[in-house]
This record gives sequence, C-alpha cells and structure tokens, in this order.
Amino acid sequence: MSHTMAIEYVIRNSEGEEVARFQDPSEARRYDRVLTAAEQLFDLFRGIPALSGVDESVMDEVSFQIAKRSGDILPILSKIGREKIPAIRNEQQGKSSSFFQADGEQSEGSVRSSVREARKKVA
Repeated sequence: MSHTMAIEYVIRNSEGEEVARFQDPSEARRYDRVLTAAEQLFDLFRGIPALSGVDESVMDEVSFQIAKRSGDILPILSKIGREKIPAIRNEQQGKSSSFFQADGEQSEGSVRSSVREARKKVA
C-alpha cells in the first residue's frame, strides 16, 4: 500500500469557518487578496449614506463580486483617472448638479439619468 502526501491551504473567516481550500499556494494567496479587497470595498460601501438601507449580505456579495472581477473592472475605472471628479453645473438652475456633491458622493436622482445628462452636455 502506498501513501501520498498532500499539502492544502485552508482559508478561514474571522469566525474560524472554512471558506476555501487550495492545493496551489499561489491560488490561495490570490483568493486571500480577493477577500481582503472585498472587505475594504464593503467598508467603503458601508460609509456611503445612500447605501445605508441596503442589506449587509447584499453589500457583502457585491463587494466580493467586484473584487473577484477586478481584472474586468480596473480597465473601466482607469478611464476616469485619479483626479477628483468636478461638480457638474446645472445650466438651467445655475447650481451644482445633484449627481456629485463636493465630496464625490451621490445625493439625489438616479446615477444613470445623471450620467446620461452629463454625457449630453459634453457631446
């Protein structure tokens, strides 16, 4: 009878529950980085007043999916650049748009309609 030895890498959550198991250490490290990014995204989302009514399990899943798909998301976000996004002026009322406040948070109105309006003004 022959025996084989296998090394496994187990990732556990803060409660000690097993989250994932890997045999490849690089896969385990990558997954751990995804979880770390997801936690940071979750904290970011929790600080956005407009998301205060969103169930934490939903924010947790969205955070994980964004972190997991970072390779698809980073090229999209890189088009924005690192500069602070300026407040958009509402030409009809002569005041800042409700799309972005000075600190960059969304206030009222839907993001999609605000984005469409901003694109019309630029075009």
